[in-house]
Amino acid sequence: FQKLSGYDEYLRKYNADEEFKQAMDRFLPFYEGLGVMVKEGYFSIHLVALMLAGMTRMLYENIVEPTIEEARVVTNLPRLWSETEWVCKELLKYIEEHPELKT
Repeated sequence: FQKLSGYDEYLRKYNADEEFKQAMDRFLPFYEGLGVMVKEGYFSIHLVALMLAGMTRMLYENIVEPTIEEARVVTNLPRLWSETEWVCKELLKYIEEHPELKT
């Protein structure tokens, strides 16, 4: 993922790049569900770290983090991508505590 500058760039890319749109339409709902499963104890953050650390970090640092606050304001959806944000932050925290898993 290429690092975005903000939600405007996300929307431009989402509307102009079919491959990016399809990726976001798959990844963001997946991570929303994953966040719920980890938060509720059905899936451990350790498994996320082992299986999805690199992808999760790239998604968070390049797409979610630079766009999320503006996206919530523009869409008037204060919980937009909230579980995605939560699981990504939990993963980063877990990796800091377990440097052998650093990506």
